[in-house]
Amino acid sequence: MVDDLVILGAGLTGLACGYFLKKEGWNNFHIYEKNGSVGGVCRSVSLGDFTFDHAGHFLHFQDDVVRKEVLSELLDENFSEHTKRSGIYLDGTITPYPFQKNLAGLPLSVVRECLVEFLKARLSYKERESYESFSQWVRERLGLGIGRYFMFPYNEKLWTVPLDELTTEWMGRFVPKVSALDVIGGALFKGSEGEGYNASFYYPLQGGIQSLPDAILKKAGNVTLNCRALRVDAARKEVEFEDGRRQSYDVLVSTIPLKYFVEIVEGLEPSVYDAADLLRHNTVCNYNLVLRRRIERDEHWLYFPERNLPFYRIGLLHNIKETDKDTSVLSVEVAYKRRDFSVEEAFKGIVEGLKGIGFLEDESDIVLTCPLKIEVAYAIFDRNRKRAVSHILRSLESKGIYSIGRYGRWTYCGMEQSFLDAKALLKRLGIFRED
Repeated sequence: MVDDLVILGAGLTGLACGYFLKKEGWNNFHIYEKNGSVGGVCRSVSLGDFTFDHAGHFLHFQDDVVRKEVLSELLDENFSEHTKRSGIYLDGTITPYPFQKNLAGLPLSVVRECLVEFLKARLSYKERESYESFSQWVRERLGLGIGRYFMFPYNEKLWTVPLDELTTEWMGRFVPKVSALDVIGGALFKGSEGEGYNASFYYPLQGGIQSLPDAILKKAGNVTLNCRALRVDAARKEVEFEDGRRQSYDVLVSTIPLKYFVEIVEGLEPSVYDAADLLRHNTVCNYNLVLRRRIERDEHWLYFPERNLPFYRIGLLHNIKETDKDTSVLSVEVAYKRRDFSVEEAFKGIVEGLKGIGFLEDESDIVLTCPLKIEVAYAIFDRNRKRAVSHILRSLESKGIYSIGRYGRWTYCGMEQSFLDAKALLKRLGIFRED
């Protein structure tokens, strides 16, 4: 029986644990958060009349129960529903996403190369149980043309590592599956769009994505802010915090990024610390911009594979939330891994890039800038990740410590998974019983 449950991190996963504990009538838990507000990477910042998120956070669901919990019980109808419109900017042309299903409309030379290389790959394709790398998967399943113009440059910009180092473990529902008919039909005729795991999505009407963690907080309670965990004594089952307080526990739940959580846990085997050293990630800086001109595009977001542009994705937020008709609100995302990355220097490249694609005439058109960084953004799915994560999680659980959530499990997933992870753990602990 669990008497005292301590949760580190009041992001979506930590808050979801508290939410489901309260629904079960449980109150013997406490959540500690290092920041001054809840939400983790799902926080928002308000400047004047505008609210900016740390990244493009849109809600999409596969689980109907979680959908109801989030939209009805938590957001309480404070949301709008959208049918996704997304595109890819290439060589001055915008084609719908996914690229491999929408080649028609691109320059004829690009269409020809993509189609020829795709057919070559299909004719020589041999079924495999697994692939050595994402790069190999692209070459053998989609061909060098689709790889050259989209899959290789876009994913190198996003993941910030050579694609021969990236496995296919992250792909799942995030890379649309295509048939030969899809590719050929999309090259000769109008392709298909609005597909994928986020074909429809939801976004809060008021308060930005921050409104979701704030709503969970009201239901869960038991949160202490500005309280950073400094040390976990696994043998004594005690957490020491930066302000000097100590908290004992029966079960400890961590949503802190796994690589850095291991650093503060004392009493683990040396091999666990070695495994944590192998984990890699990138960082994302999301430049939220308000422009004094309307960009006349109807997409919700656009992907930018070309290497001469520093950003990999731009959200056109004025197409998602209500803004002045003469204003554009953009979220411009840049991924990097360099420690010497300069937010200010990178902004110069963004300005030039926005001019190059016709979104900006002059820097003076930018009336508000709000750069927000996510230090641990995407866990890198290299060949060390799976084995290292498995070893770390087993070791922690043997000591009554459970690391969950996107960063706690060092994985790639959407916001819905935070709720599913919380439920799964509380079921394992014998606390949560879903009707």
